[in-house]
Amino acid sequence: MKKDIPSKTFYGNIELSISPIDPVAWKLSMLFEAAHASSVRIENIAGKYGYSREHFYVIKKAYDTDGTKGLTNKPTGPKQITCELIQ
Repeated sequence: MKKDIPSKTFYGNIELSISPIDPVAWKLSMLFEAAHASSVRIENIAGKYGYSREHFYVIKKAYDTDGTKGLTNKPTGPKQITCELIQ
Protein backbone atom coordinates (compact mmCIF):
# COMPACT_ATOMS: atom_id res chain seq x y z
CA MET A 1 0.00 0.00 0.00
CA LYS A 2 1.26 3.46 -0.82
CA LYS A 3 1.71 5.75 2.17
CA ASP A 4 0.87 8.96 0.27
CA ILE A 5 -2.75 8.01 -0.46
CA PRO A 6 -5.30 10.19 1.35
CA SER A 7 -8.07 8.80 3.54
CA LYS A 8 -11.35 7.80 1.89
CA THR A 9 -14.55 9.31 3.23
CA PHE A 10 -17.94 7.73 2.69
CA TYR A 11 -21.16 9.72 3.08
CA GLY A 12 -24.67 8.51 3.75
CA ASN A 13 -26.60 8.38 7.01
CA ILE A 14 -23.20 8.86 8.66
CA GLU A 15 -19.80 10.14 7.54
CA LEU A 16 -17.05 7.53 7.78
CA SER A 17 -13.37 8.15 7.09
CA ILE A 18 -11.07 5.22 6.40
CA SER A 19 -7.34 5.77 6.78
CA PRO A 20 -4.70 3.86 4.82
CA ILE A 21 -2.80 3.34 8.08
CA ASP A 22 -5.59 1.00 9.29
CA PRO A 23 -4.85 -2.02 7.06
CA VAL A 24 -7.94 -4.06 7.90
CA ALA A 25 -10.42 -1.22 7.37
CA TRP A 26 -8.54 -0.03 4.28
CA LYS A 27 -8.55 -3.43 2.57
CA LEU A 28 -12.15 -4.13 3.58
CA SER A 29 -13.36 -0.82 2.15
CA MET A 30 -11.59 -1.69 -1.12
CA LEU A 31 -13.38 -5.06 -1.19
CA PHE A 32 -16.74 -3.37 -0.45
CA GLU A 33 -16.16 -0.87 -3.24
CA ALA A 34 -15.32 -3.68 -5.67
CA ALA A 35 -18.39 -5.67 -4.60
CA HIS A 36 -20.60 -2.63 -5.12
CA ALA A 37 -19.14 -1.62 -8.50
CA SER A 38 -20.48 -3.29 -11.60
CA SER A 39 -18.73 -1.46 -14.41
CA VAL A 40 -15.44 -0.34 -12.85
CA ARG A 41 -12.42 -2.56 -13.50
CA ILE A 42 -10.76 -4.23 -10.52
CA GLU A 43 -7.38 -2.81 -11.49
CA ASN A 44 -8.82 0.73 -11.26
CA ILE A 45 -10.33 0.12 -7.81
CA ALA A 46 -7.16 -1.57 -6.56
CA GLY A 47 -5.06 1.31 -7.90
CA LYS A 48 -7.11 3.85 -5.94
CA TYR A 49 -6.14 1.99 -2.78
CA GLY A 50 -2.48 1.59 -3.76
CA TYR A 51 -2.58 -2.07 -4.76
CA SER A 52 -2.12 -3.93 -8.03
CA ARG A 53 -4.86 -6.09 -9.54
CA GLU A 54 -2.86 -9.18 -8.57
CA HIS A 55 -2.52 -8.06 -4.95
CA PHE A 56 -6.26 -7.30 -4.88
CA TYR A 57 -6.98 -10.98 -5.54
CA VAL A 58 -4.49 -12.03 -2.84
CA ILE A 59 -6.39 -9.79 -0.40
CA LYS A 60 -9.75 -11.15 -1.58
CA LYS A 61 -8.59 -14.74 -1.15
CA ALA A 62 -7.30 -13.95 2.36
CA TYR A 63 -10.71 -12.45 3.22
CA ASP A 64 -12.58 -15.40 1.71
CA THR A 65 -10.45 -17.81 3.73
CA ASP A 66 -10.11 -16.05 7.10
CA GLY A 67 -12.51 -13.10 7.10
CA THR A 68 -11.21 -9.84 8.52
CA LYS A 69 -8.44 -11.71 10.36
CA GLY A 70 -6.98 -12.47 6.94
CA LEU A 71 -6.66 -8.76 6.20
CA THR A 72 -4.12 -8.01 8.91
CA ASN A 73 -0.62 -7.21 7.72
CA LYS A 74 1.80 -10.05 8.22
CA PRO A 75 5.27 -9.34 9.63
CA THR A 76 7.96 -8.99 6.98
CA GLY A 77 11.61 -9.85 7.08
CA PRO A 78 13.50 -12.91 8.16
CA LYS A 79 12.09 -15.21 10.78
CA GLN A 80 14.04 -15.49 13.99
CA ILE A 81 15.40 -18.92 14.67
CA THR A 82 16.13 -19.85 18.24
CA CYS A 83 18.82 -22.38 18.81
CA GLU A 84 19.66 -24.15 22.00
CA LEU A 85 23.20 -25.14 22.60
CA ILE A 86 23.44 -28.89 23.08
CA GLN A 87 26.02 -29.91 25.61
